[in-house]
Amino acid sequence: MGRKAQPLPADLARARTVFDRWRKGRKIRTRVPDELWDTAVPLARKHGVNRVSRALGVNYDSLKRRMTRTVDDRHEAPSVPTFVEVSQAKVRDECVIELEERRGQKMTIRLSGSGNIDIVGLASAFLRRRR
Repeated sequence: MGRKAQPLPADLARARTVFDRWRKGRKIRTRVPDELWDTAVPLARKHGVNRVSRALGVNYDSLKRRMTRTVDDRHEAPSVPTFVEVSQAKVRDECVIELEERRGQKMTIRLSGSGNIDIVGLASAFLRRRR
């Protein structure tokens, strides 16, 4: 007694046709173009991530991640990390440094007591690392 599959809404059915057409003409393992993602994201907001990812055959997590980005994120110039110059920093009680990169990755550094730590080097390594 399984559930009957509900027919796709017209806008989602059209998008599925576009995705299918793209898949037939692409090379294997080619990434989904941004234009197709730009079609999928509003549909996911309207019909839900699970339903759209299944109908279009795209990765659920990738679609969900793209929903949190704005359209202009892809088009902005790469950001240059901004640093506050720290020279001979001495921590007396406790210090918390929070870093967040453009894509949302975060790093929190909690320092207490005295010690010489290269905070700029740590921040620089965090912002330069590759995924």
